[in-house]
Amino acid sequence: MTIVYIHFVLLFQQHFVALMDNFLFILSVVLHTPQIICNYANLAMENKKKIDENPIK
Repeated sequence: MTIVYIHFVLLFQQHFVALMDNFLFILSVVLHTPQIICNYANLAMENKKKIDENPIK
């Protein structure tokens, strides 16, 4: 019975570590996404300004 329990705990630990890795990865993506969106928005605004300032004749 003890061996089964230990085996279960080891399996659980492995899965838990994998889950934590995935969770941290997802968390970092979620935290960085707004920053990336802001950067793209700023680039788009700058490009729009340049286009507005230099209209194609």
